Amino acid sequence: MTNILAISNQKGGVAKTTTCLSLGVCLAEMGKTVLLIDLDPQASLTLSLGLKPESLRHAVDVALLGNTQAEYYAARSLRQVIDLAKLVREKTNARLAYRVLVTMYDRRNKIYHVILEQMQASLSAVLFKTIIEVDTKLKESPAFGQPITLYTPNTRGAQQYREFARELMNDGRESQASA
Repeated sequence: MTNILAISNQKGGVAKTTTCLSLGVCLAEMGKTVLLIDLDPQASLTLSLGLKPESLRHAVDVALLGNTQAEYYAARSLRQVIDLAKLVREKTNARLAYRVLVTMYDRRNKIYHVILEQMQASLSAVLFKTIIEVDTKLKESPAFGQPITLYTPNTRGAQQYREFARELMNDGRESQASA
């Protein structure tokens, strides 16, 4: 069965590219076939894979759905993305599903705890259990043209993205069984 995932958020800098790359690699590690499509004109995903976009004839890379940072502005823009997903589901694609992934979570910062609690209260049905915490290695890995799971495979970020991939795959099996 083929699944199409799109990672989306209107706010920049909330780990869309990092999530796409890391999740894609984790799914490949699990034996899944993954196609990454880089729709960003800046070609960040392509660069993160160590490729030079200008040297490619056809820049094809992956997109997925997840999105948000446990921060005030990101949480506000998440509401707009969810409203858009609901509108698309209502008007054109009744099968569209969406889920929310918390990224760049800083457990040392009180506001992150407050916003996470609010998200858990209002979005519990669509919120992934896995939380991706702040990890400097996640920011370093694209500069070396490697996903986190290859750059530093035993770091917190690598482990959390693997956990996220397992959760995503288990959710798929559970929803297929209940359908």
